[in-house]
Amino acid sequence: MTKPLLFPLALIAMAVTALTPPTPLLPKDDPEQESCIAPNPEEGIKFTWEPLEEGSVSFIEILRFNEEGGQWANWVKKYSHSPFTLNARNPRVFDAAFAWRIWSVDPSGQSHPYASAGPWHLFCTLPAGH
Repeated sequence: MTKPLLFPLALIAMAVTALTPPTPLLPKDDPEQESCIAPNPEEGIKFTWEPLEEGSVSFIEILRFNEEGGQWANWVKKYSHSPFTLNARNPRVFDAAFAWRIWSVDPSGQSHPYASAGPWHLFCTLPAGH
């Protein structure tokens, strides 16, 4: 598996923030792809993060690296509570590289800016059957 470049993700993450984004806990950040995980088709892949600030909601963003095109592609973008479970029945979940981060969002729109993204965390998955 080709290791994806992180530089494009670093550009996306640049922003001035007012809210404190939650800290991702699982899957653990593995930019060197040394500890790829084996997705369980029945249980999926669990994403967990620390609780949010009072009054804010969380938004999870997951990208999948497309080796053929050499680019990151949106995989999941949705409001969610921790834990979030990614369905692992899709064959494209296996033998892949993913990036994920959590946004803290002020639903009232009173904060400026009203959303704050945490850092990208990378992980990889093993081929099916491992």
